[in-house]
Amino acid sequence: MDSNNLAEQLLAREAAKLEETKRFNAEREIARALAPQKWDELKRGFEGECAALSRTALRCAFECEQPDAFTFHLNRIVNGVALRAAAFRFEPALPGILFESEHRSDIITFMVDGSRLNYVIGRRGLILKEFVMELILNST
Repeated sequence: MDSNNLAEQLLAREAAKLEETKRFNAEREIARALAPQKWDELKRGFEGECAALSRTALRCAFECEQPDAFTFHLNRIVNGVALRAAAFRFEPALPGILFESEHRSDIITFMVDGSRLNYVIGRRGLILKEFVMELILNST
């Protein structure tokens, strides 16, 4: 292999790394911009399901509380007392949502898909409605 060929390969490799870095940074900026909307979507998902469940289930009641802009709690109501079923914390710097319940703790991150942002736990996509139902079901 001559030095010209080697230099071309090195330049091509560096150009590819630079493009990958640019793509990563662009996706991170999109995630940071859209993450607050996904945080609000997650809270609305829990609030809607809790309200519906509390209206229809005679013995199961849940409430949602938001102590501050970055914290959200899912509470199960037992004999008029609110017991914490799950806690969520939005971390805009990540961006991500930390959550903890009796049976599970993890972090929800985001994957950019064009101009959309999707929830991800680990390497798996997360469907919000299924996630909400799973956490509520495991809280009873």
